[in-house]
Amino acid sequence: MIPETITLKQMVQAMDTGQTFSIGFRTCNTQLNTGGEWLEYKEAYKEKAPTHNGIASGGPMETSRHKRNPKHWQNSTRNITILPDGNLVKIHLRLVRRFNNKVVM
Repeated sequence: MIPETITLKQMVQAMDTGQTFSIGFRTCNTQLNTGGEWLEYKEAYKEKAPTHNGIASGGPMETSRHKRNPKHWQNSTRNITILPDGNLVKIHLRLVRRFNNKVVM
């Protein structure tokens, strides 16, 4: 049986809709030389980026937790909020291996 797949571009577009999703990825920290741990979350959503006035543009949360520009596009990262706890986690898009029970290619 061939697993259902999704491209990285499709995954980012799905995240940008604001809908909740399930996600699985490997950790990696090149500065501390750590990682390789598998993390999987059943329900999460993408944290909204702040606008010029410091307030997030819509979404489940009204205010942003960002203190500086995270340069998500340059670093291929995104902040996601894990439900039901509301913990904020930064993920590297290229380390995501599962998205909504599909294999990310």
